[in-house]
Amino acid sequence: MTRVLSDVRGKRVLLVGAGGLGSAAGTLLARAGIGYLEVLDDDVVELSNLQRQVLHGTRDVGRPKVSSAETRLRDLNPHVEIATSIDGGVTWTYSQLRADGGTGSAIGPQIIASQVPTGSGAATKAGAVAAWTDFRANQIDGDIYAAVSH
Repeated sequence: MTRVLSDVRGKRVLLVGAGGLGSAAGTLLARAGIGYLEVLDDDVVELSNLQRQVLHGTRDVGRPKVSSAETRLRDLNPHVEIATSIDGGVTWTYSQLRADGGTGSAIGPQIIASQVPTGSGAATKAGAVAAWTDFRANQIDGDIYAAVSH
């Protein structure tokens, strides 16, 4: 167990979006003891989203999601190094990632070039999809897991 924790502490994650999926992922990563977490989002917390955005509470309504997320993540685990950006970009800017209209393909060539293992996910009223791709192993199509609600 100690080896697993030390492996997690040495990892860096860029979390694009602190909404429904980003809230859950950020919470789990902080609780697991990830070493560095960069949260990137240009939106504010809205009351109508609180039922699914678990990082945020009613006192956060109107605050930037990155500010709310940083506060909550630090409460969960003060040992995680956290960086946030609305659009100024710590590593990437939100506009760079959303340059293609939000489909995520704008970041693809940069990820492939940097050989970074990548996880992605999306959820809608119709269902959800998640994928993991390890470009270091030239597995460009990755494994895709889908869950559809009815």
